[in-house]
Amino acid sequence: MDNADRYLPSSTSPAALDQYEFVGKLMGIALRTKNYLEFQYAPIVWKVLVGQAPTEHDIAMVDTTVMNHLRRVRGWDDETTFFSLFDDADDHQPSFTVPNTNGDTVDVVENGSHLPLTYSNRQYYVDKAIAYRCHEFDGQCRAIQRGLTSLVPHRALQLLTGVELEILICGDARIEVAQLKKHATYQGWDESEAGVVRFWNAFEQLNYKERSGLVRFAWGRSRLPKEEDWSTHGAPFKLTKKNGGDGAGYPLAHTCFFQLELPEYSSDEVALQRLRFVATTASGMGFGFA
Repeated sequence: MDNADRYLPSSTSPAALDQYEFVGKLMGIALRTKNYLEFQYAPIVWKVLVGQAPTEHDIAMVDTTVMNHLRRVRGWDDETTFFSLFDDADDHQPSFTVPNTNGDTVDVVENGSHLPLTYSNRQYYVDKAIAYRCHEFDGQCRAIQRGLTSLVPHRALQLLTGVELEILICGDARIEVAQLKKHATYQGWDESEAGVVRFWNAFEQLNYKERSGLVRFAWGRSRLPKEEDWSTHGAPFKLTKKNGGDGAGYPLAHTCFFQLELPEYSSDEVALQRLRFVATTASGMGFGFA
């Protein structure tokens, strides 16, 4: 599941809805001032905020297990073995219910827990279950939207896709090598030295999520500004040669200065292993490794 680290606004309490509305106002401020804030919402939330219709693909991105089960129910073509899809089919008749985001079993139609699921009505059940999961967060998203549209015209949101809205508020999570390299400075060595070349070779081999984690490790943020906004909302990336050690240690981060102290690694393989570790394991810890 690609979005295991993304947030879904599941609570519907009055206090939570007030908080979601406040979050929407923060989103509006981030969008209008171009001071990006990291709201780690799943793609389905961003789509609902701009009025795009969620699909079963969006459900699969946040709950692969449930969506795979619904697809198996829908595609089953053998009535005699239909109930083999359900672990407890021998002891309990499956009904018109589905697990929600919190793992609680909910009815997908009125009195669904009392409506038996059969082979003949399985398509109707799947349609209702998908509809429920697609609109599970509508109330919470309306609260976020109220806050957001108090600062940004609602009509402007309707011109965007969910992906575009996320980028405008949070920045682009896809960090390209050339983008970061353009704003890099070097201390203790120059860009032609082997240690620097090995760093960029290793950085290029990281996937987007790992690159984002490495930037977070070095800067405290996981996304870079747009190019046109870099002069006001960005900072030079300082790649400093780390003195001492055997050339196999871990980088040291100074997040206030967007600075990474890097040993002069002996090979591309060692550089990649060390950078991948801090990008995936240490990026949220708030400290570097000596």
